[in-house]
Amino acid sequence: MNDSELPDFTDPPLKEVAIGVQFQPLPNFTQAGVGYFWNKIRSKYPKTQDQPRLESQGLEFGLREQNSFQIEILGSAPIHRAWFTSADDQDLLQIQEDRLIHNWRYNKATYPHFPSLLERFLSDLQVLEAAANELDIAPVCYLSAEVTYVNWIQQAQSSGFLEFGPDLSPALGLCTNQSWAGQFSMTTPFDAQANLIARKQPGLRSGSEMEEGVGLTLTYQAQIQERSQLDAVLLAGRQAIDSAFLDLTNDEMQASWGRTQ
Repeated sequence: MNDSELPDFTDPPLKEVAIGVQFQPLPNFTQAGVGYFWNKIRSKYPKTQDQPRLESQGLEFGLREQNSFQIEILGSAPIHRAWFTSADDQDLLQIQEDRLIHNWRYNKATYPHFPSLLERFLSDLQVLEAAANELDIAPVCYLSAEVTYVNWIQQAQSSGFLEFGPDLSPALGLCTNQSWAGQFSMTTPFDAQANLIARKQPGLRSGSEMEEGVGLTLTYQAQIQERSQLDAVLLAGRQAIDSAFLDLTNDEMQASWGRTQ
């Protein structure tokens, strides 16, 4: 599926997009280093908050309920994860010593589309690389890249939900009537290992009133060896997710979201 064939919707069920990279832990990347980085991006992300750090993890080769693998860096205290948020709370940048993640979160604004989000993420990553160089920290050594789309499908729209197409139905072998998770293996444009993970979970979503529906999360994870591969791998992830979304939802649902392409 090339860019001209990617779907577009006037009212998509998309509620969050995350683009991230994991790299070897940066040595001596202290809270002071995080503050140095924040000063460079503060005009875009004026609000900050500390969060518990994310566990270090590899690609999910085989589904599991939660990530349990953790790397301990001896001789240094791991920093907490820092959240830097835009003034309207729509954009969130997360950083710790071994990863950088950009989240776009729906707040009744129009979805800016993936190329715009990718441009924001790569710009912030470039700032981090420059900060690491200025602080005389080791170069960023990349391990993996990830793209995640989080969709919320209202109960009224979910009738006949997930009529599996030919590409994904053999891979989603853990399906139940209520919730399921499945994994589909593929390769990146550089012949490295990649996974597409799909999860469906019925639930309630808070708003002006509680809303019943179904969460559909699609995650693409891929190994990378160097920075020059990152752009192409993330774009391949976006294409894999869009293709899976079409494969997992029927024409009637797509029409209700205003599919134009």
